[in-house]
Amino acid sequence: MIPELNDLFALFPDLRLTVADKALCKKFHYGEPQLVSCSDNFEGEQEEEILVLYEKDRPLGMVTTVIRENINKPAYPKNYARLDLVIVDKKYRNIGVARLLIVCSLLKIMKNQGHQIYSISCLAGHKTVAKFMKELHFQEHHQKEKNFWQGILNLEENSLESLIGLYREKAEKCLHWTGYQMERKNKIAQHDSM
Repeated sequence: MIPELNDLFALFPDLRLTVADKALCKKFHYGEPQLVSCSDNFEGEQEEEILVLYEKDRPLGMVTTVIRENINKPAYPKNYARLDLVIVDKKYRNIGVARLLIVCSLLKIMKNQGHQIYSISCLAGHKTVAKFMKELHFQEHHQKEKNFWQGILNLEENSLESLIGLYREKAEKCLHWTGYQMERKNKIAQHDSM
């Protein structure tokens, strides 16, 4: 479990968010080969983190984030983050897993490295994800990237404390929704097996 988010998950003991390794990431990515990670094409130094949401011992989905240094930026902070891959197992889509992964990964970045990065960017392939990113104060970047909505959150223009408060509130709502949906899904599966 991720210490910064322990209290969020206290009401849902069957759900946990943990840091995972590349092997599990590759398993998820295998099911979505059309998705391209920004770390696949980058040769410089970067910090990559993989978070996985589990229900008991079953992985539901994962999110990767990448933090890099912008060597061309003259002033500090020089690091920027990228919300990279968000992949949810097909059986657990449409119950809020992706939203929960996104907001928890952003909350973790903000709490741990918020003062060391100047922006966070993302590409969204779904209108629903783009709408959610706008709710999280991401602004549309006007550079077009194929069929993706491109968003950026400038941390130098926003209050870090306000964003952490907003993200925590969103994480609580997402967790309650996903927890409720998982309970419902499990009851239906249990009923069908009788």
